[in-house]
Amino acid sequence: MADWVCVQLQYIENINSDIVVDNFKSILPIEVFLPSIKFKDKRGEYTYSLFDGYAFVRGEKLTDKEYFKLLRSPYISQILTTTPSSGRISYVADSEIDKLKAKLQGMLPAEFEEGQEIFIHQGLFSGLTGTIMGIEQDKLMIEIKMPLGSLTKLTRIPKMFVRAKDEAE
Repeated sequence: MADWVCVQLQYIENINSDIVVDNFKSILPIEVFLPSIKFKDKRGEYTYSLFDGYAFVRGEKLTDKEYFKLLRSPYISQILTTTPSSGRISYVADSEIDKLKAKLQGMLPAEFEEGQEIFIHQGLFSGLTGTIMGIEQDKLMIEIKMPLGSLTKLTRIPKMFVRAKDEAE
């Protein structure tokens, strides 16, 4: 079983995460996990990092030689250790990374259908319910039932801000 090592990345403005991953793989045959969520809208593709400035690197227990090879990467500031004075690398179990990956999957926007009842859990209309009237790439056209009387409002809301009504109850 291979464990993961958490590495702190150097801050480099406007760096593409694919460049970082390719650099790590050119140094050692390792797997790299950058906990993030990617989504697109009409203005472009966005990546939100869960642990900004950190990545997880997977491989067998690192030897001293591999440890120093990784540190030579221009993208790594340090490899996290149990205590700064010990110099022992902190390993993260596969099971913990699997839990993190599962949690990230749950954060991705769900698939929706026109006519579906939804609950808004984030944003200006948080706590209200509505009906999907149209579906765009990353947004939904929703008819919101306002809390006062029979008023409704038609608005666009990011998919990430809503969930199916039955999931919210």
